[in-house]
Amino acid sequence: MNKNKELLLEMIYRVSSIENLDLTAGDSKYLLSNMIAKYTNSDKIYLSKKTKELLESKEMTIGGDVKYLSQFYGKTCSFYKKHKIQFVADHVVPCNIMLSHILNSDKEKETIRKILDNNRVVMLLKEEDELLHKIGFGKKTCDEFHIENNIWGRYNKANIEVTDYYFVNTGSIFR
Repeated sequence: MNKNKELLLEMIYRVSSIENLDLTAGDSKYLLSNMIAKYTNSDKIYLSKKTKELLESKEMTIGGDVKYLSQFYGKTCSFYKKHKIQFVADHVVPCNIMLSHILNSDKEKETIRKILDNNRVVMLLKEEDELLHKIGFGKKTCDEFHIENNIWGRYNKANIEVTDYYFVNTGSIFR
């Protein structure tokens, strides 16, 4: 586990262990969800099949280390400026679902780590992300979802294939 993930895990553990934690107060839910998102973002970023095919068609090297934020994230990144194609870094299990599983667990540090490590980030084309939202799975899971052995249900419903290819983010942890 890298240093960023260790620190984020410790912070998530400590915050979620606060007795009578009220996530309706201020920005507490937003901040905790962001820590959960950043934990997952600080690891491998897998590529959807369509993303991989598009990058290959643009003669991009697939896999390896990348500064994701400056190269692929948003309309100010180098790829968008050159090709006018936007990507979305999608959490396979939406962060609100991850937060719910953490808060409903025994809140032990190892349990939280296991929950967090079940998630993945996938680099989708913007239209793949829009499809997830259109069919109702933007921030929700489907009936087939299970945190330990079936995180891919919403992707299956949208016919989004994920490859074994990935980037490793070496820059700032984006959100």
